[in-house]
Amino acid sequence: MNLSPNTLGRLSAVGLSLIGFYSSGCRSCKSEEPPKAAAVSAPAVAEPADATATTLPAAASVSQGKFEAPDVYPGPRSEALDGWRLTSGFASLKDEQLTEPKALDDTRIYLTALDAGGHPVGSLEKLERAELHVFFVAKDLRHAVYSSGSGPVREGADARSVVVRPPEGGDHAMIAVFKPTGGVPRVVSSPVTVKGVLPEVMGPGVSSLTLTAKSEAETVVLAVSPANPVAGQPVQITAQDLDPKGAPRGELRLPFAVIVNDQMGWGDVVEWDATGKATWTPRSSGDFLVLAPPTRGSKALAFKIHALAPPVQAP
Repeated sequence: MNLSPNTLGRLSAVGLSLIGFYSSGCRSCKSEEPPKAAAVSAPAVAEPADATATTLPAAASVSQGKFEAPDVYPGPRSEALDGWRLTSGFASLKDEQLTEPKALDDTRIYLTALDAGGHPVGSLEKLERAELHVFFVAKDLRHAVYSSGSGPVREGADARSVVVRPPEGGDHAMIAVFKPTGGVPRVVSSPVTVKGVLPEVMGPGVSSLTLTAKSEAETVVLAVSPANPVAGQPVQITAQDLDPKGAPRGELRLPFAVIVNDQMGWGDVVEWDATGKATWTPRSSGDFLVLAPPTRGSKALAFKIHALAPPVQAP
């Protein structure tokens, strides 16, 4: 994608204008602690040798038999638990800068990943079909839209872009998944408000989901082992493809899934191995939203896994 200097200037202005937008946080979140403001991406620079060499800090702990969730703002905040962040900008398909997406309109989203040291990361590996995967999810789970993209927006740039069309307005979580070259897959969730009229009936929320999900092309059911996952203990996940009548058609190896807490602020990326299984350890008890890309179309596969609290240890 070749962009003119005027176009790049407008995109830079979009990135700067979004700082105030992100610092306002998610209007639907009940927590009083605001999310941290997203940093402005610097011009493309050479990557430092340790751009992907970050260590995940202890995000949760077990205390007196209780597994404790990370003590951070639970909603989208443009920063992962390990300090990786995103900067973003919006534009129409005619390359007109936007302060926010508009319902039923195609919006191009420009995203730049920054490592825990604040360095732009422009070298990404493909995770299954693309270098960048974006799940655009309504906070009340009315819809979950999927899009992907590969390649920098111009030669030598760090940013990637995807195109989304939100079905309705309101508060959303923009959940981005990417894999730095030589590193592990990352997930960062950012708050976004979509301009447009809200529906008369609010969405069902994460709690209404099950282990079965439908996209425009398929129906998939997850199986977890143990059947009742416990926070802090590994869980094996497998997937089955179902026919239109709901009968199993065989095991399905999903390319990956992103598993986030019920307020969509932090999470993990899990990949299926050669045996057709994925392994994930819940960081806390409660409901978790599981998102996977569809075979085709823009409707994401959305599931729920519930994790129990560990048994209380006797004194």
